[in-house]
Amino acid sequence: MPFVAECPYCRVGKVRVPDGAVGWSVPCPNPDCGSYFTVAPPPKQPTTSPRVVVDGGSKLVNTSASLSPAALETAAPSVPVNQPSASSAVEEPQGLEPAVEETDSEAEESSSSVAPPSELRPIIADPWKPTRRVLNAPAALALLCGAAALLTASLPGVYVASIPLAGLGLLFSLGGIVYAVGREKGMVLAVIATAVNGLTLLMMLVAPGLVNPHLAMESEKPSFELPKLASVPTTGKGEGRILEEAEWTDASNAAIQREDVWVKVASTRIERVGLESQGRRLLSDQRYLVIRVQLANNGVARAIEYKSWREYQNAPGPSRVVLQDSAGRTIAAAGFPADTHLVGAVREARIFPDKSFDDFLVFQLPAGDYQHLDLILPGQAVGVQGDFRFRIPRSTVRGAP
Repeated sequence: MPFVAECPYCRVGKVRVPDGAVGWSVPCPNPDCGSYFTVAPPPKQPTTSPRVVVDGGSKLVNTSASLSPAALETAAPSVPVNQPSASSAVEEPQGLEPAVEETDSEAEESSSSVAPPSELRPIIADPWKPTRRVLNAPAALALLCGAAALLTASLPGVYVASIPLAGLGLLFSLGGIVYAVGREKGMVLAVIATAVNGLTLLMMLVAPGLVNPHLAMESEKPSFELPKLASVPTTGKGEGRILEEAEWTDASNAAIQREDVWVKVASTRIERVGLESQGRRLLSDQRYLVIRVQLANNGVARAIEYKSWREYQNAPGPSRVVLQDSAGRTIAAAGFPADTHLVGAVREARIFPDKSFDDFLVFQLPAGDYQHLDLILPGQAVGVQGDFRFRIPRSTVRGAP
């Protein structure tokens, strides 16, 4: 039978629970308390005096009062009191029911229906059911906006989107705070969302380099612009200088910087090349002139979309790779069968800021004697206007006869 459990902490909140709820943990309905307490068994209510059937009638015996043996004999003469032995048992009269102990129904009803005080909340019906937790939706949306703002802030191409995302997250977080104040729940989530969005917005406006290293590099960039075309020493000797468009650069001691693209002739050798045909790798029968070049991205924002200069060796027009000797003879590019490929050759690559890439070109051997080789690499392959012009001294060609 249901009974009323009282909160042992405040002694005010009462909860009506079913008979089998002993040992359950339930919340106190008192708004000033709200503690969880363990349901204890209800205190036993005093019962009425037992009825003793005597001579076809019944008498109420007050067991709480101290009665003398004579009084007990008067109340129930057929039941000896002071002789508790098996031989002294009294046979019950025929047609009469044995003496039983009955409980007053009105007393049970009064003990099981305890009304809560008028100033307290009504007794909850099902306290053993778990309380449904309500999510602070505005704060959750604000936290998602803050996470998206942090992610976009760290990416070089979309970092500008982090500022509006963080601003939108701040608006949602303010709504989450209002929501939490009205319902007294979800305040922690709203505060965390406010902190994430506020810090992200502050860093992107004041110190963006803390979130995005590329922005830090851009802020540290020199105030002057790089020259459109310059010669950069590679041996540690000499100084860089501005180049004219038709001027040649000595490949043995300098590289060429055009806008954000840095190019260097790493080596020039006469050797056999690795080929791959029908799944097999082998060395070529004849030797070729192999020029290896190194590219680097010295910019801070643009990724260089490089298309291999091998693709321009046989291209028509001014965008073609040209190699001539000192006598003005053009040296043709090496040709291979359609099912044969150079080992390690790539057709295109993406070069990010502060990254480099190595490539190579294969030509036929020079036909006659020469003092130097002139190499023209079109800037179209790296997305710039103009050419890279290198003069390769014969002394730097390895393997030459």
